[in-house]
Amino acid sequence: MKQNAGKLLISFIALASLISLTACNGGIEVKDREVLKADDFCRTYYQIFPISFADSNDDGDGDLQGIIDKIDYISDLGFNGVWLTPVHPSTTYHKYDVIDYYDIDSTFGTLDDYDALVSALHAKDMTILLDLVINHSSSSCDWFVQCYQSHIRGDINNQYYDYYVIQELTTSTVPAGYAYVPGSTKYIYECRFWSGMPDLNLQSVLDDPDGPLATELKNIMEFWLIDHNVDGFRLDAVTSYFTGNTNQNAAFLTWLSDTAKSIKEDVYIVGEGAWGTVAENKTYIEAGINSCFNFEDSQSGGYIGSSVVRSSMSNYYLGMQNNLEQVAGLSYAVPAPFISNHDVTRLTGATASSDGTKAQNAKFAYGLLQMMTGATFNYYGDEIGMAIVYNRASESVGDENRRQPLLWGEDDPYTCDPVSGSYSGASEEEKYPYGSVEDQLNDANSILNYVKKANQIRNQFKAIRSGKLGDIYEKSDLKDMIVFNKILNDEDVLLIINGSTTATYTYDFGAHGYSEVAGVLEAYNQKCSLDGTTVSVAPMSIVIVI
Repeated sequence: MKQNAGKLLISFIALASLISLTACNGGIEVKDREVLKADDFCRTYYQIFPISFADSNDDGDGDLQGIIDKIDYISDLGFNGVWLTPVHPSTTYHKYDVIDYYDIDSTFGTLDDYDALVSALHAKDMTILLDLVINHSSSSCDWFVQCYQSHIRGDINNQYYDYYVIQELTTSTVPAGYAYVPGSTKYIYECRFWSGMPDLNLQSVLDDPDGPLATELKNIMEFWLIDHNVDGFRLDAVTSYFTGNTNQNAAFLTWLSDTAKSIKEDVYIVGEGAWGTVAENKTYIEAGINSCFNFEDSQSGGYIGSSVVRSSMSNYYLGMQNNLEQVAGLSYAVPAPFISNHDVTRLTGATASSDGTKAQNAKFAYGLLQMMTGATFNYYGDEIGMAIVYNRASESVGDENRRQPLLWGEDDPYTCDPVSGSYSGASEEEKYPYGSVEDQLNDANSILNYVKKANQIRNQFKAIRSGKLGDIYEKSDLKDMIVFNKILNDEDVLLIINGSTTATYTYDFGAHGYSEVAGVLEAYNQKCSLDGTTVSVAPMSIVIVI
């Protein structure tokens, strides 16, 4: 423990809860510590693409009951929050074109099933985020049918008249991002993604906060936050609310955030903001939502993946600084770092080295992610190192290939069928290079068990998940070794990170008043060791000291 009377590192209660003094982690013995209940928005989220996660009824599609049946698995891995991509009735497999905002797609189950899922998660002290898609709906949504028909009839008093952006065509051709309304060559509607997703008229909400569409959106939020007890929203396509207009996007987010918080004070809202435009996302957070996904951390070119591939821990620290800068001075806001999700690459793809994707790269990248402050978001299947396989004929990836079934194992019947449209020419070994969940649960050195250990350490120290950056104590000339601390109130945790793939570094943490190794994450089979207060940090390892 750091010898500083002004910085007590763990409470008396936490000290009393220590279970064992001899738990061995690699080559260093560390004490077992209490896993703390998350009491703020800095959680460790597990993202689920429902149709590909767990099939409980053997129809080939994932469903809500399957998720319920796998909650113990998610919880045992150390996740304390869940984000499901859309679950509403829809014409597509991905469900981002919503037909009915007040119901559940029959592929997944019923509202009763959803309520059972929420209750089961809450019983485990886990929260759930609903994917709220309000930039657009499905063209099969009754709102859209009512809206365009009222325009054709000239019925300006119809409740749905202003729900969508519909106007008369004044040029000889339909402009980009628009399409003819069904059965008319006079009227067109905005549809920036595709014709099956007509854009909602969010300007009408700003113009009339008590108008029909504003009231509808309020009702939807209340329906899910209160009637069905969700804990927050993931907002789809924030930058497309008003295409190319950051200020209008922010104005709408202020309305949405204020409205949601008036319904449930402790609601958590994270937006799919600008992909890598930090200043724009900061504007959205300042508008009132809690987080925007930190796309600058994601994929192979992001702070985390590039840090692993280049062994650049200075780059990683810069990413931490940038994340915290986005939320500086905002008590309600938290960073939202991630590496992969359903729209980009996977963890293994983001950390591919010149000689191919390796398990240790994926492990180390995951460990770095969980040392970040904020709400981390983790894509299902990354815990077993699932890969995205390119279509060799077209040399393309395709969204479907990013959303493939989780492989549970030979003795586990919950594995779903491949998503329709995905590449069928890949072998199981190519898609699941490190085996199934079942395989990895039984392998102490697996990616899955590394994920579990990283989450456990994150959940044991609030300063890791919610703290501010302190001092940089060491930064090697080669930039592959860095030592810094994170502080929250009286808790002070030192992180010693070796990003080298070959070199072992020694470091005397006692020189700064720290006295005890509290956690070790080793991506290779090489072990860290300890001599007094001098730790030998193996390649691609993280040592946590208090």
